[in-house]
Amino acid sequence: MTKKEYLTKLKSLAKNALLVKQDQVLVAEILTKLEKSAWNKLSQKTAETLNLLLDQDALTKKKITQRLEAKTVDLLTSSLTNFSDLEIQNIVKECHSLQLTDGCTVGCPWCCFSAQPFVKVKLSYPSLLNFLNKFGQHLPTSIMLYWSSDPFDWYDQEQSLVELTQEFKKYQVQVVVSTAVPKGTEFTIMRYILMEYYGSSDHKKTSNYHNNDIFQSRYSDVLSETHHQVFDKKQVLAEDMLNYGLLQTKTRGNLYNKIRFSETNMNTKRVEQIFALLQFLEVSDYFLDSLRVEKRDLTDGFNIINMGRYINNPKRDLLKDVIGTACYDGALITPSTVESLSVVGVTKNSPEGLIKQTIHPGKQELAQTNYTFDFLDKFYDEKYLNNWQILPPIVSLQFEKGILKKKTKLKLLARDLLTYTFLWIRVIPVIETYDKIPGQDSYVKKFVRSLKQQFQQRVKISKKLLPLEKDEEIKSTAQLVIAKLEDWFATRKTT
Repeated sequence: MTKKEYLTKLKSLAKNALLVKQDQVLVAEILTKLEKSAWNKLSQKTAETLNLLLDQDALTKKKITQRLEAKTVDLLTSSLTNFSDLEIQNIVKECHSLQLTDGCTVGCPWCCFSAQPFVKVKLSYPSLLNFLNKFGQHLPTSIMLYWSSDPFDWYDQEQSLVELTQEFKKYQVQVVVSTAVPKGTEFTIMRYILMEYYGSSDHKKTSNYHNNDIFQSRYSDVLSETHHQVFDKKQVLAEDMLNYGLLQTKTRGNLYNKIRFSETNMNTKRVEQIFALLQFLEVSDYFLDSLRVEKRDLTDGFNIINMGRYINNPKRDLLKDVIGTACYDGALITPSTVESLSVVGVTKNSPEGLIKQTIHPGKQELAQTNYTFDFLDKFYDEKYLNNWQILPPIVSLQFEKGILKKKTKLKLLARDLLTYTFLWIRVIPVIETYDKIPGQDSYVKKFVRSLKQQFQQRVKISKKLLPLEKDEEIKSTAQLVIAKLEDWFATRKTT
């Protein structure tokens, strides 16, 4: 097919594709650039890629229509109705996730939080703007616009996650997204990445990263997580954890993007197509390499977390699979409910690794916001050591009519189980890797000494909780990991 024939076909496909207006604009820009490019291997490959994404099949069009036609509700008169402004402020301060839709069009069979199939309800864009206008100043510095959902399933008329994220940024809030690339959202995802790359929804502006020698020289040595890298949860490699920790420590606060892809055997080709078109649009490889892509493959169970819908998987490891994907204590707001979520170890009786409590007006009990995985990477830099702590207990905030009445640290073996398992599975392998690095001996001993003191204090409480624990899986697994940690600390020199 000649260049002219290909362009004619692509323009016809673009005209008939179900795309929001701004996605149409992006496609037109790609076509214009393609038209001006020499007809070589790169441009031919780009044309082929564009053809695959624009040639939407019946299932793709069905999912797009479902998103656009889903019932729309007003946030302040649905899940937040009957709450006073003061009560909403308290909820918002502890809110780690704002779920934009009830339901998801992807339908991953291993869904950790058992998302409902299909998008049934979505929050309206005007109500989200109203919510931000009234309560945006009370939001934490970072928020996930998803939970039991995929954020790119959300559209309201011509508005998408791109436009909504821009609104959140006006309140100095960093938006975090994780996507399994729902069918028909590929161009919106591309616009989102372009927005992050250029620091603006107008991606014609000069990039903060493109051809930036300072960025390249400072960070290229630690950007080891490319979008091709595979993360294997079943066998946590200490070297990978060390590299990941260094990456997070050295780049935190310096990269705009907080984007994660779940690449599966169902969407691998489309993920590759997104990256290929972004490269054609001259997005820096350094930036693309900073986007986190986790490989999950249903065909052999590769990197599938045995929780949620997969809790009864016979291959489930009773120790490694204690660590789930939930990473925040705090409040969750959805189109239909407001909940307090507290992260605990994954068990058959708690397949999501969460303690959930619906929040109602009047008397409220909220889990204080805590990023539960944050404690992992703080010891990569010695300046954090004095403040470093193992995962603390859940803190419960009790309100009456919006007024804080009580603040309590909860004594829960289910939380302690997660704390100890995280130490054993994630932290200790990294310490043992540090052992192999010359000149780190005194630092490692100092860290282990601090770690041991905290563990010994915490385990005294845990052992008192053991005989009171009714969940036999929590009890037996906690006893197992405590014994392993006690043996490990007994062999370590701290002076």
